[in-house]
Order: sequence, then structure tokens, then C-alpha cells
Amino acid sequence: MFLGDFSLENGQKILDCKIGYRTFGKQNADKSNAIIFLCGAVENTAMMQSLIPGIIVDTTKFYLVLIDAFGNGYSSSPSNSTKQPRLEFPQFTISDMVESQYKMLTEKMGIHHLAAVAGMSMGGLQTLQWAVSHPDFMEKALPVAATPQLTSYDLLCFNTVLQAIKSDSAYHNGNYKGKPALSLASRIVQMVNSSPEYVTNHVPRDSFYTWYATVPNQMAQVVDWNNLVRQLEAVVKHDITKTTHGSLEEAAKAIKAKTLIIVVKQDHSVNPILSKKFATMINAQFMEIDNEAGHSTEELPFDAMREFLDN
Repeated sequence: MFLGDFSLENGQKILDCKIGYRTFGKQNADKSNAIIFLCGAVENTAMMQSLIPGIIVDTTKFYLVLIDAFGNGYSSSPSNSTKQPRLEFPQFTISDMVESQYKMLTEKMGIHHLAAVAGMSMGGLQTLQWAVSHPDFMEKALPVAATPQLTSYDLLCFNTVLQAIKSDSAYHNGNYKGKPALSLASRIVQMVNSSPEYVTNHVPRDSFYTWYATVPNQMAQVVDWNNLVRQLEAVVKHDITKTTHGSLEEAAKAIKAKTLIIVVKQDHSVNPILSKKFATMINAQFMEIDNEAGHSTEELPFDAMREFLDN
């Protein structure tokens, strides 16, 4: 979906802005049965289509719209922009993602109300921002493995990954060729996206160095580094209290959507502490996943998520 030139929070513009999306199911007559599901970092709607439709969202009842985020290679990104390639592509925020989605839904698709907004990880950050920025636009919100604002631990993680990428000689200040394997950044991402228990149980100690050597090349196959840099810069700036003078309490008062917050107990990438607190502040339903996979877990409470959206 082409939006034309899109203005960002920082005053810059994404030229010839486009948003990738996939739809499932049918709209009802008054276009009130739409659910949008938003992408996490390094995730795209092609990856999501095997998990969300029919499993989490009943597409015989709802019109499901999976939306690609800025910087994922499908929507406007450093990797696919002809006018603003590589790091000429401007920095954007989670709020910018939300406003581009709002513009697409209202101006291009004629959707002015949603049954629900949902997403995991960076998609969950967008979900929480949606709930504050457009509180009357949706009935329900379902953020998973997200936080209303980054904790100091989250800032430590994401800023360290960014520094590891930018300081790697193979990154060449964003002017790399091909798919370079950035060793330190890749291994930090692997470490924070899993958990000590998971690595201990799934990587035999006697073959550790064989596994360790494979991590950078595996990461390089699925990541465009400039895309990741811009997405991580957006994540680092995420804070739903930006419009409430830093007050989490005031941000909580703005939310009207019925909300289910799901966190991962062993999440070493997005710390669950603030989400637990925020769930109490907005009287949200709350679930905590306790498994060894950490932030990368695929063991989600599918039945509970579907029931929340259905009822």
C-alpha cells in the first residue's frame, strides 16, 4: 500500500512510503470486525501467516490484517528504498509505525474501528502505543512480550547490540556488501533472545564451540543490518509516556481497550517488570509464560489468546 511521502516525528519524511500487509477472512458490512496483527523486529507477514490466521485469530469471524513494520524489508526500509537507501533512510519510531498504520487503515482501507490490535515483541510495543495514541479506535489490545517503556535493563541490551553492530568493521558504517557475519552482535542477540536454561539444555557443552561458530552466519542469513539498526533505534526510543509528560499513570488512564498482557518470565530481551505493573494499573488480564525459551519462545497460550479475541 503506497502512502506517498510520510512525515515522521523527527520532522523528516519517508519518501514514497509503502506498507506491506496481508489479509485473511472477510469484512462485515460496517467494517467493524478487523483485527490487525503487527510484526516484531526482523519479522514479516510471510512468517506470521502460518501462525496467526486460524490459530490465534478466527478468520471465519474476523477480518485479519497482518501489517509489515518499517525496516523489515517489506514495508519501507533501508534495504528497499531507492530514494533513501541504507542509512540515508531516516530514523523512525514506534509511534511513526503506528501512525503509518492508522493512515493506511483510515485513508486507504476505509477502516475506522478495530475489533483488536495485537502483536508480539516489537509488535507488542506497537500495540501498546496504539492503545494510547488511538484509544477509541479498538475494542481490545493484546500485547505479548512487550513493555510500555523500556526498562534500564532493556536499554542496556538494545544499546549494546546497536553498538556491537555499528563498531564492527564488517558493517562499514552501513555500506557493507552482501550479508556480512557480524560476530559479536549476532552472539549478543542469540544470548538475550534465549535464556541460560535454554542454552544449557540445548547446546551440549562438548560441541559448544561448533555451535558458537555457526551463530553469526545463521544471523546474517535472516537479517539486513541496516534494517535492524533502524528498528532497534525505534525500539530504544519506545515510551508510551512521551505524550503524558513521563507519567505511566496518565498513560494508563488514556487506555480504553480491554487488554490482555502476556509476558515471558525468562525474557532476557524485554524485561516483564513494567508490564506486570502496567497490567495492574489498567486492570488488564495478565498471563505469564514460564518456559526456558525466553524471548524467542513459540510456546504461546494460543487458546487463551483466541478466547480473549473471540469473546
